[in-house]
Amino acid sequence: MNKILFQCYIGVLINYIFSKLGKGKKIMFQKIKDLLKNRLILMIAASVFGFFIITYIINFAFHESLSKSEVSKQVNYYYYTWADFNRVSGKDLHDLWNKKYHDAIYEWNGNAKYNTYDCTSSIYSVLRDLKSNFQLMSVDDLYNRLMQVSSKRTSYSDVKTRDLIIIYIKERWHVGIVEGKSANGMINYMDMNIASSGAGYKQVAFGSGVIKGIFPITFELWLGDLLKNVKDLNVSK
Repeated sequence: MNKILFQCYIGVLINYIFSKLGKGKKIMFQKIKDLLKNRLILMIAASVFGFFIITYIINFAFHESLSKSEVSKQVNYYYYTWADFNRVSGKDLHDLWNKKYHDAIYEWNGNAKYNTYDCTSSIYSVLRDLKSNFQLMSVDDLYNRLMQVSSKRTSYSDVKTRDLIIIYIKERWHVGIVEGKSANGMINYMDMNIASSGAGYKQVAFGSGVIKGIFPITFELWLGDLLKNVKDLNVSK
């Protein structure tokens, strides 16, 4: 409402200025123009105009503050859900994965409505179930994102349950989530793939040439697109 009234007053004042400059065109608010010839009314109009300018500035500052407060609440919420995620055991993760995908069908760009998923949408969906704000993206985009907000595991001993494992094989990107490790130096991970469909379970040797990287899911990745608001508004958890 303030914005509409503000625009009306701007239009009135512009018409008045044009009329003083000798413009011969008719204007819609002829009666208002005639009233504005009265200096007293002009002063009142200018005062009201100033009032709406001040109100607009105050409202803008208030909503900016409110947005920051709201973002801060969301950040705190996701911080606690991320902390809960970091306590999920390999068994619990396995059970969740199996329950969700045991009868799912692999399909490129699948649709959860029809119980179809590809490797990225399966990761996205399970992390969303765990109350993250993780964003759906292609595997190569996810790899680039992880390189920005996370860091590669550099040794077998560093690899943890819940890590994301990015694989590049036969010119194809693939992603899974680490369930655990075997005593023989193998990484156990879960995925959605065309070969097995449903809830896939695989092993790969740490250091294998097909692994592009194994990354922890950082809080920045967990926040998803909310991270931009955090940076723009300088919000801290």
